[in-house]
Amino acid sequence: MRCPACTTPLLVPTPFDGRAQIDRCPKCGGVWLDKGELLLVTRNPWLGRKPEGGMPSGRASPRTGEPLVRARLTDGTAVDLAPEGGGLWLDSATFDTLTGTTWAGPDTRSRPAPPAAAALAALAPLPNLFLRSATTLVFLYALLGAV
Repeated sequence: MRCPACTTPLLVPTPFDGRAQIDRCPKCGGVWLDKGELLLVTRNPWLGRKPEGGMPSGRASPRTGEPLVRARLTDGTAVDLAPEGGGLWLDSATFDTLTGTTWAGPDTRSRPAPPAAAALAALAPLPNLFLRSATTLVFLYALLGAV
């Protein structure tokens, strides 16, 4: 598959966050999404596409070679759309904006930042739960001993 933007001969299949396998250009960082993969990488069911009158973009689909047309997503983001196959071409910056990732350069994989703060916040209530349970048990045994 040839990159529509920089015509690099091979797009590299890259797993994205365990949800989808995207085809990324190792040179420019652009991403080809097959039909339905936009939902998998953005997790936004309301993000759809609407053609902009079918204006040719000057690029060709890496899958079929058909001309791509300019389109906009419902949030206003400009993309290149394959009218027949339904695939989308996103430039590196566009893909990073939609997914919250950053592409650091050739031969790197795009991953969302680890949610360390969320993981720590989920663990924070555990000690409190332990202390509450221990305190309740001690109180109940003391009450039982008093009777």
